[in-house]
Amino acid sequence: MSQISGTDIKGTTDMASLSADLWARKWRILMVTLILSIATYAVLSFFPKLYESSSSILVEPRANAFSRAADDTTGNSTVAAVPDDVLMSSQMELIKSADTLLIVIRNLDLINKPEFQASKSPLDAIMSMFGKQTDVRDAEQIALAKLFKQITVLRQRDSRVISIYVRSEDRQLAADIANAIAAAHISRRADQTIDDTAEATQWLQTEIDKLRVRVSDAESAVAKYRVDHDLFVGPNNTTLVDQQLSEISKQITDAQERKNSARSRANLIRQMLQSGQSITGITDVQNSVVIQRLLEDKSGLQRDRAQLLSTLLPNHPDVQSLTAQIDELDRQVNAEAKKVADALEAEAQIEESLETSLRDDLARLKLSASDATTSNVELQELEREATAERNLLETYLLRYRDAVARTDSSAALPDLRQITFASPAMTPSYPQTMLILLAVAIVALMGQLGVVLLRHYAGSLPRDTEMGGSPGDWAAFGVRDDNLLVGGGQKSVPRPRDQIETMRERASQLLRQNRGQQRGTRAESAPANANAWTLADLTRHLLRGRDRLVLVAGYDKSADCLGLTDRLAAALIEKNCTITLVDAGTGTLTRTPGLSDLAAGDVDFGDVVTQTRYPNLNEVGWGRRRELARDSAKPATLVEALCDLNDVVIVLTGTAGEGANLPLFAGCDALLVVVSAKPLDAGLQRQIETDAARLDLDNVAFAIAREGQDTSERTDVA
Repeated sequence: MSQISGTDIKGTTDMASLSADLWARKWRILMVTLILSIATYAVLSFFPKLYESSSSILVEPRANAFSRAADDTTGNSTVAAVPDDVLMSSQMELIKSADTLLIVIRNLDLINKPEFQASKSPLDAIMSMFGKQTDVRDAEQIALAKLFKQITVLRQRDSRVISIYVRSEDRQLAADIANAIAAAHISRRADQTIDDTAEATQWLQTEIDKLRVRVSDAESAVAKYRVDHDLFVGPNNTTLVDQQLSEISKQITDAQERKNSARSRANLIRQMLQSGQSITGITDVQNSVVIQRLLEDKSGLQRDRAQLLSTLLPNHPDVQSLTAQIDELDRQVNAEAKKVADALEAEAQIEESLETSLRDDLARLKLSASDATTSNVELQELEREATAERNLLETYLLRYRDAVARTDSSAALPDLRQITFASPAMTPSYPQTMLILLAVAIVALMGQLGVVLLRHYAGSLPRDTEMGGSPGDWAAFGVRDDNLLVGGGQKSVPRPRDQIETMRERASQLLRQNRGQQRGTRAESAPANANAWTLADLTRHLLRGRDRLVLVAGYDKSADCLGLTDRLAAALIEKNCTITLVDAGTGTLTRTPGLSDLAAGDVDFGDVVTQTRYPNLNEVGWGRRRELARDSAKPATLVEALCDLNDVVIVLTGTAGEGANLPLFAGCDALLVVVSAKPLDAGLQRQIETDAARLDLDNVAFAIAREGQDTSERTDVA
């Protein structure tokens, strides 16, 4: 860099002389620009002026609760089911279709407009003399082709609005065509809806006729099957067999209840008689007429006995006579109670006999019901088929009535409406005279300025002696007298771009030579590498600023250089150095973007550098990719850029060998530190230095993984 900076290269563009050249040619530049503008305006005046008008259509469903069919609850039918992009594209194609435009041509009689007629030629005049007239269909096709070129259909961004732009020489005609296209498209969509409804009506009529026959056949089959299998239906849609089974089952239950009740009452009477308890409280005993009379007589005798006992003793014959009569009545009551119990027992036996009879009838009905159940399965299947056919017929009849009511021309609401009506334009849209004149003026000015600059560069290019340095030095940059070409009595030089590229190549060569000389000087000034460098040696070397980029490679394994790198970074941070650690060898995946993502082109340079909790320490991780693209130049560019922003940049390159990532940084101005588990002999060190020189890495240092194994401590480092 010292050689190049020391070379006095004078700039070829002298601003003062360039300004003088421009000022000297100012009137010519202005005159040429004015002449070109006037000529452009004259040419544009012969162009026909076109006026543009636009109308807009909003695509949305217009059906509501009052206009939809009675059984339609979907609301937005087909419009909502189609994606907006597909729907809008379909509508735009329908607007630009030939059928829609032909309707406009016929409604506005565009075939008689000169703008939409074919260009006249002498052959047309000759053919008209012989009575040859242009076919109407040909005229419509010509007008259609011209109209198609003059319309533009666009969808407004993120909306369901379609704008129709029409250009015409007649401003009123442009507005009429735009409105006519919108009206024709809306009318055509309405007609299509009505046509669909009419076709659906015809189809429904055909299906209804078929369904009527099928429903009649299905219901007849059901009735015939009922008659053939005695599957008559009573009230509540229940078969007779089921009704009989239900009634007999109920009768059996009632008979069982009566039998059990009578037998229970009879047993109760007998138990009370045996225990000598009074039976007058039992309902069945009280209901006996004989017992009632006996109890009345007993009550009278007891009353008389009580009167006698009030005046006579119990042993009196009258009292004893009444007592004997009362005892006799009690025996008669008990006898009658036994008869009531026997009657209840007889009633229970009768009910039992009735129950047995009913159970026999139930068994016979069950046999009949089994056959009826099997037949009822087939009957239910026939009924389901008949019901399905009937329901389908009723649905079709309802739809048919709605469809017939909507076949009128005004019954269908299309899924679009015109929201903007075109009006005549006040200014022409083509040609844009002012814009074109401005563009011509800018191009004329820039072109003339470019010519002046080119002549200035070509005419003021310094010779070897003017630029400083010897002719031989500047010959290396490609500027030689041999390259000067003679033509027209004057010398011309190669294009400035070619010279600049040649100078850049030579400058790069000199830069590499200068860097090589600096490395050679540094290598010569460095002490011999017979012993390993210690952490203190590396720290002092980096603090002196002789190297800002450090490439750390492991000789045995990649883990050898991790501890040394951490200790070196800690030592530099203590000295208030700003450092950046770059992981180019561990292969440890990170969540944030890293060097592998940069090499693959997934991220930019600024995305891979992350700030740590230490203010003087930044990191560049491995990244999210497993492999590092070794053919990429971005890692080397990154570390060179980081050297301008940091005091020291430390790069972990992994283990040396065929799979190492060290070649990514070949040619970088860096100190290569080879870390091994133990000190290397002189032969291995020379071999490593030779291999590093192949990568244009001339500054090599050796260190061991653990400083306890260092044989000596260096006091002077390169």
